[in-house]
Amino acid sequence: ENYDVAPPPGRTALIGLPPKDAVYVYNQNDLGLWARIESPHPEYRVGISGVGHSVAIDGDLVAALDWYEDKYNQLPNAAYVFRKTVGEWAQISTLECCIGFGEVMIEGNTIAVSSVDPVGVIFLYIYDEKDNSLVPIQEPLSHESVIWTMSLSDNHIVCTTGDGNMWTGPYGDIDRVFVYQRQDTSQPFTLLQYFNSSDYDDGFGRELTLDNGLLD
Repeated sequence: ENYDVAPPPGRTALIGLPPKDAVYVYNQNDLGLWARIESPHPEYRVGISGVGHSVAIDGDLVAALDWYEDKYNQLPNAAYVFRKTVGEWAQISTLECCIGFGEVMIEGNTIAVSSVDPVGVIFLYIYDEKDNSLVPIQEPLSHESVIWTMSLSDNHIVCTTGDGNMWTGPYGDIDRVFVYQRQDTSQPFTLLQYFNSSDYDDGFGRELTLDNGLLD
């Protein structure tokens, strides 16, 4: 009832289950059957409990968000990044956020983390294999409204923004979709186009997908 699933790249799938404070890695065998093989867990914790609110995997990199809980609300304020070496998942970085993370995405060595309150910001990092660390690759992508959803694929980032606070309510409406692109990993993401909800009779939904340059 409260989980996140990262789409499986090839034969590996990742499931985050905050109520269990766990992230599970599954592999698919030649018969098409899935089996849990590992459970990456942060060595250095920032949040209290709830690892797995949002999860992402690409190759040997895994990222998972952790909850922070105070007396008013719960916000995922830390992103833990793991890398698989010699068959074991090792934590390589902890990203902290004082305003609450929303989603995390990975493409290749690029990691994108969105914030949710009070304004929408997308933080961008690249994994430096030589130093085994994450390095910011550009200034964050800032928005005037809360980011509701985000997708990273094929050197494009798409996000939806709207009013309200998606964690504590009340829920607002999606007002814009922003599309960013870069030529390659050596270049920064820049704004390509945006759409207004008012331009469409039926408005926007709360989910989006991006695959091979196609937005749905």
